Amino acid sequence: MDETVTKYKKPLNIRTMASKVYDRSDCIYKTDVIRDVLNMYFEECENVLLEGEKVGLPGIGSLTPHVHTPMSYNVPSMNDEGGNNPYTTIKFTRYTEMKQKMNRRYLKNMEAGFAGLGENCKCNQMQKNLLIDQGLLKIKEKEEEEN
Repeated sequence: MDETVTKYKKPLNIRTMASKVYDRSDCIYKTDVIRDVLNMYFEECENVLLEGEKVGLPGIGSLTPHVHTPMSYNVPSMNDEGGNNPYTTIKFTRYTEMKQKMNRRYLKNMEAGFAGLGENCKCNQMQKNLLIDQGLLKIKEKEEEEN
C-alpha cells in the first residue's frame, strides 16, 4: 500500500498576518503596529468567548461557545475515569457568502484538474476516485499513465 507523507503548513498566526497586511499596497502602518492591533483584537475575541458570547469574523463566519453536561451511563466502559465532566466547545459557522466563494473555487479547481482548494487542502485518493467516477474531475494525462 502506497503511503504518502503530507506536509502541513503552519496555520496563519498574528506575526504572519501582520506581515501580509504590511505587504499590501494600501497599508500605511508598520508591522509592529499591525501586530499590536491584531493582538488586541484577538484578546477581545477571547474575552468575549469566555463570557459565553458569539464572535463574528467579518466575511468569514462566527464562533459560538457551547456548554455540555454529559450523562453518566450504566455501562462502565462508556464513562470516563472519575466521572463524565462538563465541558465546552466552540462551533464555527461559515457565512453564506464565504461558503459560496469556497465552493466556487473548489469547483473551478476541479474543472482545471485539481481536487482541492489549495496545496494544504486537497482530496485524498478515495475522494478523487469518487469525483472521477461521478465525472466531476478529469484525470490528468500523467495520472492516467501511472494507472
